Amino acid sequence: MSRSYHSNVRKYIREKSYKYSDEGIKEKNLDEIGEELYRKNFTKKKTILNRRSGNISSDFRQPVDVATLEIRVLDEGQYIHYPASKEDLIGVIKRLPYNVVSGIRSINLCLGKEFQEDNEDNLDDVKRDPFTGRISTGDEGPIYTPSTLGTYYPGRCKIFIYGYVYDREELKLQVMEPFLRLQMLSTLIHEIAHHEDNLLRTRRGRWLGFNKWRCEDYAELQQMKWSETAIIPYVMEAYPEEYIALSDWIEKYGGVRFSLEKLAGEPTGRKIGDRVKYVFTASSAVEDLFNNIIKGMNERDAMLEFAKDLHYGYYFEECLKALNTLLINNPNDSGALGVMADTYIHQEEYSKAEEAAKKCLSIDKNNRDALEALCDVRQNMKDWKGLKEISKLGIEVSGDEVHRLRAFTEMNIIALLYLKENEEAEEALLHFQNKGLHKQRKLAFEALVKVCSGDLENAFSIADKVLVEEKVFGPAGAILKAIYNYVLVNDKGEKEKYTLSKNEQYYLRNTDIMGLL
Repeated sequence: MSRSYHSNVRKYIREKSYKYSDEGIKEKNLDEIGEELYRKNFTKKKTILNRRSGNISSDFRQPVDVATLEIRVLDEGQYIHYPASKEDLIGVIKRLPYNVVSGIRSINLCLGKEFQEDNEDNLDDVKRDPFTGRISTGDEGPIYTPSTLGTYYPGRCKIFIYGYVYDREELKLQVMEPFLRLQMLSTLIHEIAHHEDNLLRTRRGRWLGFNKWRCEDYAELQQMKWSETAIIPYVMEAYPEEYIALSDWIEKYGGVRFSLEKLAGEPTGRKIGDRVKYVFTASSAVEDLFNNIIKGMNERDAMLEFAKDLHYGYYFEECLKALNTLLINNPNDSGALGVMADTYIHQEEYSKAEEAAKKCLSIDKNNRDALEALCDVRQNMKDWKGLKEISKLGIEVSGDEVHRLRAFTEMNIIALLYLKENEEAEEALLHFQNKGLHKQRKLAFEALVKVCSGDLENAFSIADKVLVEEKVFGPAGAILKAIYNYVLVNDKGEKEKYTLSKNEQYYLRNTDIMGLL
């Protein structure tokens, strides 16, 4: 069954020139035409690719003997390491769904020096390992990791997995190598998932393959599934003692026991359906823990940093376990109590957050985590007077933490506006950094202060100028769109212009800004 796409560039330009009473309808129509053009363009590219590659899809249908799969080591040397051997790769592949690797021409293990350099915008400001000169994410070692761990080339149906660079004799923690083996095997199944995705997309789904993020979504969901069904069963059968030792080590120095599934299969970055993916993963937290211990950080500080990484990754239960481990040894550890208070805020456990924050501040009155958590508690209670005082103290102790300063300033301004202290709110704007995204936030709160002071014309002017001339990000956009709509309806008697997304609406409600408009 064929599918035709009737949109063309001329139709898009014509639609763009039309005037609508509702800009939202125009934007929706343009999006629909643009989406169809995108599908049309990709379908053509996919057809050309299939013709050039000699009908790779037909290769996929042929049964393949995994033992004959070509696995090549392209780069070797004293400091180049592939923690997973050819036997490990085959052992995991055998546990994947039947015939999923059919059509793969080769799996290549190499440094990938040229690839890493081609994907860097500024080669003058990169870190390189001292042994091979390859671009590395490692700061001072001991393990130098490539910025990209693997690549799948759909036109050639080849997989490239990039090795690690380190001096094995100087590696103080041999337990790191089983951890790296997990990462390498995860990279393998991630790239195999790209292969499966590329060759199985047909008919109406074919055009989706041209969308980078949709391809990543598919590969990472498969990575999570295949980690549980293929990687973990294999390594626990082949290297049971090594992986028990790895789990024991993480529990000893991190204060919490992590499942190998999370270390091998946790994806990064966005949300897919009902599955949340985090920038800070379990594996990145463990990698930081390794590095901190190797560099000589004391065990208390290393465990606290590990807990913070877990917090950033939304592993709140695991974070609290690590913090409680610290507090068993020292109940008055203000650093642990501050992070604990902040973690309870994210769990919306406000009474526990307040208890932890107050205990922390009784030990360290300038602890920023505790002050910010207490601000959140006061805001949740609509205690504007309390929020005003605590956020003011937070501003005073923020130091060079500009993001923390911005957060305290915003909460301080909101409290002052609810207390009708508009002149003080205007003075508080001076605490904002006047550059980049901080400048946008400053303009958004300046417009908010003007609305609350009755200066609707200037508030509207700020919103109009920023929304039209600049690309507005996150909360600043939410505030400015809400102000623009508010002035249109309440002062100019017109209809709302901007439709706020669910995230924007949530932010405005959660920060109580909607109550000021």
